[in-house]
Amino acid sequence: MKRFLSICCLLAGLPLLADEPKPGKYWAFFGTYTGKNSKGIYRAEFDSATGQLGKAELAAEVGNPSFLAVHPKATHLSAVGEGAGPAGKKGGGVYAFTLDTKTGELKAIN
Repeated sequence: MKRFLSICCLLAGLPLLADEPKPGKYWAFFGTYTGKNSKGIYRAEFDSATGQLGKAELAAEVGNPSFLAVHPKATHLSAVGEGAGPAGKKGGGVYAFTLDTKTGELKAIN
């Protein structure tokens, strides 16, 4: 749980690292190691004026998304999923989504 909260706090601050942050609301996305309590990529609304992070909700079911990257224009999100590959060998996958900046909705591309 500590790891989950650490990642959440780190990603929530990313909009503040922009050249000229504007007060407003942004979507913070974070990956989780999937299990009985987590299912993949989650999103929460971040209010840069108050510093508040909203309730996390599932954005996409993906196996163990350990690294997320948002396109500079915020039109796409990519994720690296850790997991077992064919025949039990170590492996993983890369997932791509379109990103709706108004709703935070992710739509799978591949």
